Amino acid sequence: MYMVPAMNLTYNYIDIQKYRNVYIYCFTKYLIMADVVPVPRPIPTIRCTGIIDYDGLYNLIISWFKDNLYDFIEEKHELKPTQGGKEIKLQWAADKKVTSYLKYVIKIYMILIDVNKVEIVEQGVKKKRVKARVEIKIKAHAELDYQARWEKTKFQKMLRDLYHKYVIKYYIMFDVWLTLYNKIEGLSTKIKKFLNMSSV
Repeated sequence: MYMVPAMNLTYNYIDIQKYRNVYIYCFTKYLIMADVVPVPRPIPTIRCTGIIDYDGLYNLIISWFKDNLYDFIEEKHELKPTQGGKEIKLQWAADKKVTSYLKYVIKIYMILIDVNKVEIVEQGVKKKRVKARVEIKIKAHAELDYQARWEKTKFQKMLRDLYHKYVIKYYIMFDVWLTLYNKIEGLSTKIKKFLNMSSV
């Protein structure tokens, strides 16, 4: 039986209290028959309007995937003209196999509207930027039994659901969820900081 190894289930009391009601709601809603488990609460959409270092933003996201050892692909990269300039749509899908039983999955959706090239001067140096409205959404979930080893029969599925609901319940609630949420929240904070630094 391929199960998650025993963990040291010691959690920060503040984190437990902070997310307690959200965990209980998500656990009740999703973990009765769960092999795909969303993060306990959504990451707010990032919105920014102004002068953007587009190449820097793009590279920041790619570097984050690489630094955190995620396999990723660019699922969409669309460019089309609009009345106000151009519209760019990007979408990435990334995953990280934590164990033979647990995998993290992250999706990032980015759209730039009314994109126009501009030139700025920073410390006497001319730099190319874009003026645009930017919207970024980050979504994530954990996949348990992602190799579907416990989906071959109804009995195996039942055992897996019982295992999730009772045996590793707190591991999922306070380790899997919290680790993944903190990661994508950190990425969101990094992006917002970058946009605040590079937008006018």
